[in-house]
Amino acid sequence: MIKVHRQLAILIFFFIFYNFSILPELSFASQDRIFPSPIIISYYWPVQRETSDFYNLNMKTPNVIDILRDNFHGTKQVREYWKKKGIIQLNRVYPFRSNNIEKNIFKYFADNIRNGDGIIIDEILGNKLDYHRSSILNNVLIDIRSNFPKKIIMIWGSSTWQEANVKLLRTIQNIADIFIPEIYISEYSLRKNGFHLFDDKIEKLEKQAPGIINKIVIGIGLYSALDNQTDISFKAHLLSQVRYIRDHMHKLVIPGIALYAPIYIDQDTQKSLDIELQKFYSVN
Repeated sequence: MIKVHRQLAILIFFFIFYNFSILPELSFASQDRIFPSPIIISYYWPVQRETSDFYNLNMKTPNVIDILRDNFHGTKQVREYWKKKGIIQLNRVYPFRSNNIEKNIFKYFADNIRNGDGIIIDEILGNKLDYHRSSILNNVLIDIRSNFPKKIIMIWGSSTWQEANVKLLRTIQNIADIFIPEIYISEYSLRKNGFHLFDDKIEKLEKQAPGIINKIVIGIGLYSALDNQTDISFKAHLLSQVRYIRDHMHKLVIPGIALYAPIYIDQDTQKSLDIELQKFYSVN
């Protein structure tokens, strides 16, 4: 009887600690997943709009491509061509775009992750998610990593997180290979606030989820809404961000950058950006 009571007490102890999130979460890091350094992530192929020729890219530096798992984003032949050249191609998945049921989201993620190098999630907004959806994603991410320990998981997400969603951010820190905080800075914002916006946001994320700095690759925005100062060259604006991240963000463990998205800029700007990105190799 005493032995039974002792076992029951142990079970109650772990139940209480687990539900109050005091026990450390498991890490699913795997040595089987090897990444290039620096890592340059491109949302969609670095081509011009309306282009379906994915054999001839305007940029040479992107070594991770974020695409949907369909022929419109590249035929099997295209994907095999770039795979042989060492380009990682991740299947993009959208949480909650078409389903809010946990088991269905898991199945959707699983179908994509098993049919490629891995998945890249677009996107998790920790500044907006409600508790229900945050809990669903938390469970799905843990189950996906548990079921696919050797596959790549990358996540685009907000650069600010509500305290209510910090548990999810810490799960991302534990199970994702790369977390991409979207620090999309306009010309106006950069002029007003300076580059310290990058540092401030990264420091806050690290305080909320200690260790996540080891997984961070900063995402910068290339879309036209950020081009909002007539006296500033948008190309120069983008290049200055690349230089700052490359030359001054020494606290980041992973050298590299994520681009959202090269298709939004013209060919000349793409090529100038590519030249600047090549300098990542000279400092790493």
